[in-house]
Amino acid sequence: MKIKSILALLFAFIMCFTFMTGCNKKSDEDTSTADEAKSTASTLEKTEDAPKEPFSILLVGIDDFNDLGNSDAILLLSIDDANRKLKITSFNRNTYVYIPGFDNANLSKAYTFGQADLLVKTIEDNFGAEINRYALANLFSFEDMLNAVGGVEMTLNEEEIAYINNMMKANGKTQQIESGAGTVTLSGEQALCHVRNLSEGDEFLRAGRQREFIKALIATFKKATVTELTSMASLAIPMLNTDMTTEEKVSLVNKIMTYLNYTVEECSMPSEGTYDVAGGMSDPRIIVNDWNKTKSDLNTFLYD
Repeated sequence: MKIKSILALLFAFIMCFTFMTGCNKKSDEDTSTADEAKSTASTLEKTEDAPKEPFSILLVGIDDFNDLGNSDAILLLSIDDANRKLKITSFNRNTYVYIPGFDNANLSKAYTFGQADLLVKTIEDNFGAEINRYALANLFSFEDMLNAVGGVEMTLNEEEIAYINNMMKANGKTQQIESGAGTVTLSGEQALCHVRNLSEGDEFLRAGRQREFIKALIATFKKATVTELTSMASLAIPMLNTDMTTEEKVSLVNKIMTYLNYTVEECSMPSEGTYDVAGGMSDPRIIVNDWNKTKSDLNTFLYD
């Protein structure tokens, strides 16, 4: 597996949950044998020195096919090599924040006003988080990528299953989940319905579903064959859009196999007890009334 394919696989791992809408876009990337992939990963891991501080990447999913789309999913992935942890923070897109150079608005509007750089600065200024780099996608091939590894196994309740079945039917799909509540294997199409589900609860519950999806995806990757992972990587390659340097990309490649064995921790922002909900379904807003506690809670989660 060539370096570009390995890097794409890593990004598929850390970005999959941001792929919430989209169409199909194929890649012509070549791949090599399983033995070559294992040898490359092994060699790189031996030379990798773990960074002293966590490395944070803002993962952003855009809900449109041009530069004016809102950020539909906003996730901070903190890679803590010292403690062998992946820390996942989801930011409620409806949080009412000050957007530098503009005015107060929902967090999702920061990308609309100034794209990735402004979204990064908005989160840093409002939440006190340090963001090293960003990675974003216009949400291509989410379904194909999951289907390439045979879908993802998740535990769902009856309401969540009913929602998926109803959405599949509404979209003209015949595939249905026949079992009741419990553990089921979701196809790419079904997983897409699940992570975008807003009917069963609010935005915070949807963010929770997305974090649960990431954990399920990690478990899926652990069981996937090299052929399946290679196929997924080839689909991810056209979607990569990041401000990482070449050195940073190589550093991430060095640890790709190791990350799958890291402990996953999660939180959502703003933190519990620091906000009120205002507005209606057409204009929901999360009004933070204790920014100091929100910043402190996030700092504790990321660095303690």
